[in-house]
Amino acid sequence: MKNTSLADKLRSIPSSVIQRFETLDWKGWCAYCVALFTIGATINVESRFAFPHFFAHQILLIAATTLLMYAMKSFFRDIRSFGEDDPLLAKIPQVKGLYQKRYCSLQKTPWLFLISFLVMLFFFSCILLLEYIQFDTIGIYAIYIAGSSIMIGTYAYGQYLFFLWFIYQIGSGDYGPKVYNVYMPAETVWVKKIAKISQKLRNFFLSVALLYTLEFSLLIPVDKIELNDQGLFLHTPNNVAFVLFWFAFLLLVVVAFPIINYTQHKLVVRVIKGLKSQTILELSTLMFEEQHLIKDKRNRMYTAISYHTLIENVRQTKDYPINRQISYETLMTLITFIVHMINLISKVTNIFPLNGLLTQP
Repeated sequence: MKNTSLADKLRSIPSSVIQRFETLDWKGWCAYCVALFTIGATINVESRFAFPHFFAHQILLIAATTLLMYAMKSFFRDIRSFGEDDPLLAKIPQVKGLYQKRYCSLQKTPWLFLISFLVMLFFFSCILLLEYIQFDTIGIYAIYIAGSSIMIGTYAYGQYLFFLWFIYQIGSGDYGPKVYNVYMPAETVWVKKIAKISQKLRNFFLSVALLYTLEFSLLIPVDKIELNDQGLFLHTPNNVAFVLFWFAFLLLVVVAFPIINYTQHKLVVRVIKGLKSQTILELSTLMFEEQHLIKDKRNRMYTAISYHTLIENVRQTKDYPINRQISYETLMTLITFIVHMINLISKVTNIFPLNGLLTQP
């Protein structure tokens, strides 16, 4: 009995975590952040400000974690409202079944916690090998504040990818729903809901990516990369860890976030285009059936023109249900990339082509 009880408790952890996010008390969270900052500030003062840019690290990590917590709270509430509380979804068995039987099991998978822990372990192994922090009081505090942020961030990242998979499945042929706004598919209520949920998550992640990039730029010491006429040289305690650390951050944050942003939009467009295709196919079928029944050539022509007009009107309707914030997306992506490149250049002790230009009379 004890083993069964323990197994049940372990299986209930993902649901409990989701519930904790949904019921997050912001007063309690703000009190926690103030206490976390105060403890860190006290440790920093006691260590005589041994950690460079310590307060900036605190602010960036607490801000990023707070955004992630709010993103998950908003996301889980929105997806529950869409998948469980929306009476309209009961009329769409394809989407309802996909949500209940496949998406919910993904959303509550315990493997995501293991992946989050392994990602955190990888980054902090690199950080310790590179001697950015020491295993002392301030180092333990840094592991807690940054490690918890990385784990929450990885967990949220996984939930976002699961939701994008859900949208992809809706747009596939096997789950093509039959209940939608026939003549303006982009105005379908449930389509607008999934677009808003995914777009809100995307905006959060673009902001978090910028905060993590700023944090990363402060963490890496200056003068660890040398580029001269003899080649590229690294001067770190562990060059392999440095390359792995830098490449993983570039891939998972700077490169992946804009790609996911692009994918989110394309997947919603794919759903809408699929619904358009359903309408066009049905209109085309009806047109041929009516033309077959009509004997008069003139009436057949009028019928064909009417159906072609309807089909063309459907084709011309918008492919995305809400106005995209192109300027925001572009600006956040561009700023993140620029900060990362400035960070890379600022760590180089000597760039021979630039030095040659600067020293010429």
